[in-house]
Amino acid sequence: MSSFRTVLLRDIRRQLAAPAQLVLFVLMAVIAVLVIVAPGIVGAASASAPRVFAVAPSDVVRIVASEQPGWEVIGVEAVPGDLGGDVAVVVAESGVEVHVEKASQVAEAAAVGDVFAGAALSAASGIATPPVAFRAAVDDGSAVVTRLITLVSALLVFSVITGRASWAYGALSRDLSLGLFDAVLARASAAGLLGGRIVAAAVSGVVQLIALGAIAAGTLTVIGESEVAGRVVELALPLSVWAGAGVALFTSLAVVFVLLFRGNAASLGILIQLVGFASFGILMVALLDPGAGWISVASLIPPVSVLLLPVRMAEGLAAATDAAVAGGVMAVAIIALFWLALRVWRAATMTDGLGPMWRAVLARRSSATRHDRPDAHALTAADDPSDLRPQTRV
Repeated sequence: MSSFRTVLLRDIRRQLAAPAQLVLFVLMAVIAVLVIVAPGIVGAASASAPRVFAVAPSDVVRIVASEQPGWEVIGVEAVPGDLGGDVAVVVAESGVEVHVEKASQVAEAAAVGDVFAGAALSAASGIATPPVAFRAAVDDGSAVVTRLITLVSALLVFSVITGRASWAYGALSRDLSLGLFDAVLARASAAGLLGGRIVAAAVSGVVQLIALGAIAAGTLTVIGESEVAGRVVELALPLSVWAGAGVALFTSLAVVFVLLFRGNAASLGILIQLVGFASFGILMVALLDPGAGWISVASLIPPVSVLLLPVRMAEGLAAATDAAVAGGVMAVAIIALFWLALRVWRAATMTDGLGPMWRAVLARRSSATRHDRPDAHALTAADDPSDLRPQTRV
């Protein structure tokens, strides 16, 4: 416990208060705020000259374009599926329908609808047709907001998990390169050192995500999106806890990789880059179609569940049973990796080369598993060299 507390407190302080980590956190917070406020800024800038997709006769489109030269009027066959900040107008014999994606756009879109209604009446002059009525069919934008929350939350969770795991990898690599590994392990508990490092990374990730969620919710409240801010607050805690589990999983995996590739950091760096690229690709595919069946299955199986379950949670597609099953499987995977990391950690202090190390890890009984006292590996000049023979054989 002494080794665990020492490493835990030291690593938490380093991960949360180090200048590089603070700069990274500020950068992530700024990006989150910009993503939230950017649509409103762009919408305000383009409100005076809207882009209008018109499903209307060509003469109606021509009249509106001549009356409003500042508008960009585009004749289309159907309303686009993703309008964003644009407006779509459908002119039919029974009336005029105005389509926007958020209820806050209705005020500006009403003027567009009035212009098209007048143009339709002008084009129909001399023909005995009933007056053209104006009505607005408005989507409240919930789907757009949900997708935005999914995108931001999934990317933040991915960034926090990879960032914490990379930090642990870098710290372990530094200890190895400075020759501190064997000296420290000889005088302390391997379980305490490794456990403290993993828990510290997980706690730092949870704190970081909760802080980012609070910043995002506060920004949404300031700009008048209180309902969306409530949804962010509801997601912040479960996503943070899940991110902590993901950090623990990948940090344990990083420990195993560092020790297995001891002395060959270049190969390990290439491997980690490939894993990162593959993970990001899986995340992007999931964001394009979060309701796909394969995502429902893969979100329960680590390590891909670390990336996919947050997507389903943000989309509201993950049931409580899904979260419970994924959490249980994740706990088993973390325990298994922790056990493997301990055996690799201990075997690495007694062997050189990948083959001998794996033979020591897979051995059913090993002297490496019998020495759990804090001073078990400490040697003095008075020690009998014969005491080292079992370890040498392993």
